[in-house]
Amino acid sequence: MKKLFISLTLTLAITSLIAGKSLAQVQLPEVTVTTTSTGAVVDQKITDAFSKSFSTASNMQWYSVDNNKRYLVNFTMDDLRNHVLYTKKGAIIYHIIYGFEKNLPMTLNSQVKGKYGAYSITSAINVKQNQRNIWMINLEDTKGYVLVRMADGQMDEMRKITKAQLELVGLAKN
Repeated sequence: MKKLFISLTLTLAITSLIAGKSLAQVQLPEVTVTTTSTGAVVDQKITDAFSKSFSTASNMQWYSVDNNKRYLVNFTMDDLRNHVLYTKKGAIIYHIIYGFEKNLPMTLNSQVKGKYGAYSITSAINVKQNQRNIWMINLEDTKGYVLVRMADGQMDEMRKITKAQLELVGLAKN
C-alpha cells in the first residue's frame, strides 16, 4: 500500500511541479524513452559530465530520449535512487533524488514537523532544476496521507487524502 501511495504521489508531485503557477520555470520536460540501456549509445561528453558530477554512482542505466536529443540515466548513489536528464551537449536538465526523512535537510524537517507533528515522513523526493531545489514530501498518520511541496522557503500542502477515501476507491490495505 505504501509503495502504491508513493507511486501515486510521485505522479501527483511531478504533475504539481509542472502545473504549479509559482513554479512555472520548473517544468520537467516530458520524457519518452525510445531506446533501452542496452541499445543506447551515449556520447562521451555526456558520460564524462556524468562521471564528473556523480563519481560514486553505481548501477547506471542509460536511455535515449526523443530520438537521441536527450539522455536519461537512472542510478544509485549513497543508497538512493537518482534520475538525471541530460541535453545532447551534456548539460543537466533535471536531477531527481528519491530519499527519506533522514535525507531531508534539518531546517526543512523542522518546518514539516512543526506543522505536521503527528505525521511520519515516509519519503522525501528532491527535484533540482534551473538552480531550483524543490522537495516533495509524503507524510502519513493513522488517518491518512499528505503530500507537501517545499520550495523557496515556502511549504505548500499539495494533497491530503484519508485512508477512508482510499477504501472507497479500493486502494486501502485489506
